[in-house]
Amino acid sequence: MRLKSRLRKIELVLAQPPPTCDCPWPLMQFELPDGSHYPPLPPCLRGRCPEIRLPGEPPQVRTIVLGYARYPDGRKNDGVNDVGPSAFRAWDQETDRPRLRVIVWRDEDGRLRYHGPPRWWEMDVEYPRIMKGIGVPESDEVMIEELRRTDDTPPLGSACYGRTDDEPSHADYQD
Repeated sequence: MRLKSRLRKIELVLAQPPPTCDCPWPLMQFELPDGSHYPPLPPCLRGRCPEIRLPGEPPQVRTIVLGYARYPDGRKNDGVNDVGPSAFRAWDQETDRPRLRVIVWRDEDGRLRYHGPPRWWEMDVEYPRIMKGIGVPESDEVMIEELRRTDDTPPLGSACYGRTDDEPSHADYQD
Protein backbone atom coordinates (compact mmCIF):
# COMPACT_ATOMS: atom_id res chain seq x y z
CA MET A 1 0.00 0.00 0.00
CA ARG A 2 1.34 3.39 -0.92
CA LEU A 3 2.04 6.08 1.62
CA LYS A 4 -0.61 8.47 0.21
CA SER A 5 -3.29 5.76 0.44
CA ARG A 6 -2.37 5.08 4.06
CA LEU A 7 -2.47 8.77 4.92
CA ARG A 8 -5.91 9.11 3.29
CA LYS A 9 -7.25 6.19 5.33
CA ILE A 10 -5.83 7.67 8.55
CA GLU A 11 -7.41 11.04 7.72
CA LEU A 12 -10.80 9.39 7.19
CA VAL A 13 -10.61 7.57 10.52
CA LEU A 14 -9.39 10.58 12.53
CA ALA A 15 -11.48 13.24 10.76
CA GLN A 16 -14.34 14.92 12.58
CA PRO A 17 -17.79 13.85 11.36
CA PRO A 18 -19.48 16.38 9.09
CA PRO A 19 -21.80 18.83 10.87
CA THR A 20 -25.48 17.96 10.92
CA CYS A 21 -28.63 19.88 11.65
CA ASP A 22 -29.98 18.99 15.10
CA CYS A 23 -32.93 21.38 15.11
CA PRO A 24 -36.31 19.79 15.91
CA TRP A 25 -37.73 18.82 12.50
CA PRO A 26 -40.29 18.01 11.18
CA LEU A 27 -42.78 20.32 12.85
CA MET A 28 -46.56 20.56 12.53
CA GLN A 29 -48.27 23.56 10.99
CA PHE A 30 -51.99 24.12 10.51
CA GLU A 31 -53.71 25.75 7.57
CA LEU A 32 -56.38 27.98 9.07
CA PRO A 33 -59.73 28.66 7.39
CA ASP A 34 -58.48 32.01 6.06
CA GLY A 35 -55.57 30.28 4.27
CA SER A 36 -52.83 31.41 6.66
CA HIS A 37 -50.56 28.97 8.48
CA TYR A 38 -50.12 28.66 12.25
CA PRO A 39 -47.70 28.54 14.08
CA PRO A 40 -44.72 30.21 12.42
CA LEU A 41 -41.77 27.94 11.70
CA PRO A 42 -38.65 28.63 13.75
CA PRO A 43 -35.28 29.25 12.16
CA CYS A 44 -32.26 27.25 13.27
CA LEU A 45 -31.98 27.62 17.04
CA ARG A 46 -28.17 27.90 16.92
CA GLY A 47 -28.02 30.54 14.20
CA ARG A 48 -27.60 28.54 11.02
CA CYS A 49 -27.68 24.79 10.50
CA PRO A 50 -25.58 23.28 7.75
CA GLU A 51 -27.55 21.58 5.03
CA ILE A 52 -25.33 18.71 4.01
CA ARG A 53 -26.84 16.18 1.65
CA LEU A 54 -25.81 14.10 -1.30
CA PRO A 55 -26.25 15.50 -4.82
CA GLY A 56 -29.75 14.78 -6.08
CA GLU A 57 -31.03 13.97 -2.58
CA PRO A 58 -34.28 15.76 -1.68
CA PRO A 59 -34.18 18.42 1.06
CA GLN A 60 -35.04 17.46 4.61
CA VAL A 61 -38.74 17.61 5.52
CA ARG A 62 -39.08 20.62 7.80
CA THR A 63 -42.83 20.92 8.17
CA ILE A 64 -46.00 18.89 7.87
CA VAL A 65 -48.99 21.09 7.06
CA LEU A 66 -52.35 19.84 8.28
CA GLY A 67 -55.44 21.31 6.68
CA TYR A 68 -57.89 22.54 9.28
CA ALA A 69 -61.31 21.74 7.96
CA ARG A 70 -63.74 23.95 9.91
CA TYR A 71 -64.66 27.05 7.96
CA PRO A 72 -66.26 30.26 9.23
CA ASP A 73 -69.45 29.61 7.20
CA GLY A 74 -70.03 26.32 9.03
CA ARG A 75 -68.86 23.85 6.37
CA LYS A 76 -66.85 20.92 7.59
CA ASN A 77 -64.59 18.37 6.02
CA ASP A 78 -63.53 14.87 7.06
CA GLY A 79 -59.96 15.82 7.91
CA VAL A 80 -60.59 18.01 10.97
CA ASN A 81 -57.50 18.89 13.01
CA ASP A 82 -57.62 20.87 16.24
CA VAL A 83 -54.89 23.42 16.96
CA GLY A 84 -54.49 22.28 20.55
CA PRO A 85 -51.77 21.17 22.96
CA SER A 86 -51.97 17.53 21.83
CA ALA A 87 -50.64 18.51 18.38
CA PHE A 88 -47.45 19.89 19.93
CA ARG A 89 -46.42 16.91 22.00
CA ALA A 90 -43.08 15.20 21.35
CA TRP A 91 -41.20 12.42 23.08
CA ASP A 92 -39.21 13.78 26.01
CA GLN A 93 -36.18 11.79 27.09
CA GLU A 94 -36.13 13.37 30.56
CA THR A 95 -39.61 12.15 31.48
CA ASP A 96 -39.61 9.13 29.11
CA ARG A 97 -43.06 10.01 27.76
CA PRO A 98 -44.71 12.49 25.38
CA ARG A 99 -44.60 16.06 26.65
CA LEU A 100 -45.72 19.44 25.36
CA ARG A 101 -42.84 21.06 23.43
CA VAL A 102 -42.59 24.79 22.76
CA ILE A 103 -39.86 26.38 20.65
CA VAL A 104 -39.12 30.07 21.34
CA TRP A 105 -36.88 32.34 19.27
CA ARG A 106 -36.31 36.01 18.53
CA ASP A 107 -37.16 37.12 14.98
CA GLU A 108 -35.34 39.67 12.81
CA ASP A 109 -37.38 42.51 14.34
CA GLY A 110 -36.31 41.53 17.88
CA ARG A 111 -39.73 40.17 18.86
CA LEU A 112 -40.18 36.85 20.65
CA ARG A 113 -42.01 34.23 18.59
CA TYR A 114 -42.95 30.66 19.44
CA HIS A 115 -43.97 27.37 17.86
CA GLY A 116 -46.57 25.77 20.09
CA PRO A 117 -50.24 26.00 21.04
CA PRO A 118 -51.75 29.49 21.00
CA ARG A 119 -50.98 31.31 24.27
CA TRP A 120 -49.59 28.13 25.86
CA TRP A 121 -48.64 30.01 29.05
CA GLU A 122 -52.35 30.65 29.78
CA MET A 123 -53.39 26.99 29.42
CA ASP A 124 -53.94 24.62 32.28
CA VAL A 125 -51.52 21.95 31.04
CA GLU A 126 -48.28 20.47 32.31
CA TYR A 127 -45.26 22.75 32.08
CA PRO A 128 -43.77 22.29 28.60
CA ARG A 129 -40.25 21.52 27.54
CA ILE A 130 -39.07 24.87 26.20
CA MET A 131 -36.40 24.91 23.50
CA LYS A 132 -34.82 28.37 23.31
CA GLY A 133 -33.05 29.98 20.39
CA ILE A 134 -30.44 32.72 20.31
CA GLY A 135 -31.46 35.92 22.12
CA VAL A 136 -34.22 34.37 24.26
CA PRO A 137 -34.06 35.24 27.99
CA GLU A 138 -32.66 32.44 30.17
CA SER A 139 -35.35 32.88 32.81
CA ASP A 140 -38.71 31.34 31.87
CA GLU A 141 -40.59 33.97 33.91
CA VAL A 142 -38.94 36.87 32.03
CA MET A 143 -39.62 35.15 28.70
CA ILE A 144 -43.31 34.51 29.51
CA GLU A 145 -43.76 38.10 30.71
CA GLU A 146 -42.35 39.39 27.43
CA LEU A 147 -44.63 37.05 25.47
CA ARG A 148 -47.66 38.30 27.46
CA ARG A 149 -46.82 41.90 26.51
CA THR A 150 -45.93 41.39 22.85
CA ASP A 151 -47.84 38.35 21.56
CA ASP A 152 -50.82 39.10 19.35
CA THR A 153 -51.90 35.48 18.80
CA PRO A 154 -55.63 35.03 19.45
CA PRO A 155 -56.60 32.55 22.20
CA LEU A 156 -57.33 28.93 21.29
CA GLY A 157 -61.13 29.32 21.35
CA SER A 158 -61.03 32.17 18.83
CA ALA A 159 -63.03 31.92 15.60
CA CYS A 160 -59.86 32.29 13.50
CA TYR A 161 -59.00 28.66 14.35
CA GLY A 162 -62.32 27.54 12.94
CA ARG A 163 -64.15 26.68 16.14
CA THR A 164 -65.08 28.21 19.46
CA ASP A 165 -64.85 26.52 22.84
CA ASP A 166 -68.60 25.98 23.02
CA GLU A 167 -68.57 23.92 19.80
CA PRO A 168 -67.74 20.21 19.95
CA SER A 169 -64.23 19.12 18.97
CA HIS A 170 -63.45 16.85 16.03
CA ALA A 171 -63.64 13.81 18.30
CA ASP A 172 -67.36 14.50 18.81
CA TYR A 173 -68.21 14.43 15.09
CA GLN A 174 -69.53 11.20 13.69
CA ASP A 175 -70.84 10.88 10.14
